[in-house]
Amino acid sequence: MGQTAILTNEVIDQALDGVLFIDEAYTLSQGGNNDFGQEAIDTLLKRMEDERHRLAVIIAGYPDNINEFLESNPGLKRRLPTTIIFEDYTPSELLAIFQQRLSRVQCSMTPELELALVSLFTDLYRRRDQNFGNAGVVENLFDKMDQLRSQRVIQQNLEQLQEPFQLQDLPPEYRQESRKNEQVLQELLQQLDWLTGLDSVKQNIREIVNEQLANQRLREAGISINEGQQTRHLLFTGNPGTGKTTVARLIGQIFKALGLLQKGHFIEANRSNLVAGYVGQTALKTKEMIESALDGVLFIDEAYGLSRGDSGQDFGREAIDTLVPMMENERDRLIVILAGYTLEMQGFMNANSGIKSRIGNIIEFPDYTGEELHQICLGMGQQGGWIVTPEISAKLLTIFQDMYENRGRNFGNGREVRNVYEKMVQRLKSRIVREHLSGEGMRTFRLEDIPN
Repeated sequence: MGQTAILTNEVIDQALDGVLFIDEAYTLSQGGNNDFGQEAIDTLLKRMEDERHRLAVIIAGYPDNINEFLESNPGLKRRLPTTIIFEDYTPSELLAIFQQRLSRVQCSMTPELELALVSLFTDLYRRRDQNFGNAGVVENLFDKMDQLRSQRVIQQNLEQLQEPFQLQDLPPEYRQESRKNEQVLQELLQQLDWLTGLDSVKQNIREIVNEQLANQRLREAGISINEGQQTRHLLFTGNPGTGKTTVARLIGQIFKALGLLQKGHFIEANRSNLVAGYVGQTALKTKEMIESALDGVLFIDEAYGLSRGDSGQDFGREAIDTLVPMMENERDRLIVILAGYTLEMQGFMNANSGIKSRIGNIIEFPDYTGEELHQICLGMGQQGGWIVTPEISAKLLTIFQDMYENRGRNFGNGREVRNVYEKMVQRLKSRIVREHLSGEGMRTFRLEDIPN
């Protein structure tokens, strides 16, 4: 007791007429009740006030921790009125730091290596978290590359100053870093393949994936390509129950495995989540929803509802006006998937050139055939642990084929199957009680369980 105050005063005395920089200052308040960090804080606060004309104090650290630290003590917040946020370095800035290191040793690099570094820094930036090393990452990379280059120069008897950094000087672990997690990617694509039907949808998704893989491999090979201003936002059209939401969830994880999204999480929204009832509130509501989806997927179902207000004072247009620029400004951190009935979405897109220009691919989800509806139902039964006899299976196939052939414009597809399946389960459970079933009879469907 008391030694902390003495030690803190000594450090402050050394900083008088200058700057006292305290890194990770929040650790002073993280030691628990028996820790003397609070004594250091109390001493610091008093000296900051008494010596305010002779001392400048700067505290630094992670934003969230610093905010908690300031909120824990009103005196700190009052004496530290100015907050400056140091943003993470962008990929181009990371490349510039690397080039500065090159200039210090009076060396250069090949164009192929520069392209590979652009790809690497872009991938690292997209996957960064709060512990991202920024310039430290570049420094570590350069030191390792400098060692590999030096070994190469000695082994091949090259000119030390004139020999540029080559693609082969990139350490193997960084080549793996830039190569996406293809094992996870293949597992996700397998999940896509396991979905019933949707052959054209699967083909479209694979073409998108292959394009991204090709771009990445071209950059890694040092081949210059002009990708332009790529947009990855998607439009899903088709009737309900055709798997649009399921595929949209997979898209986020697939793009994360590709290294194009940091989180790949899935946020689902509709008109009610985006549109408010008062002027100015819709923009805030929409922006909050978009920000919650950053680094992942924002799935907007029945998106045409944004332009279908019930009155002349509808605020759906405000939601669209907020969405469009953020689709552009956040295109590296966000994938927006708009979904809905085919005709309605076509009309919506034709009426909104801003959104239309930001959609990279349009994917039509066809209605499931009778056979596919049948397979979906059998899958539900198997997953639920029920027994479907050949007789029941044949009857269900007939029903679903007839359902498909006589479907209307708004056919429910998988939803229709679920309705039939849930009704069958309900009737079977009723028979369990009514007929005092036991053994396999408790799990086996009969013809009378199938709804008309």
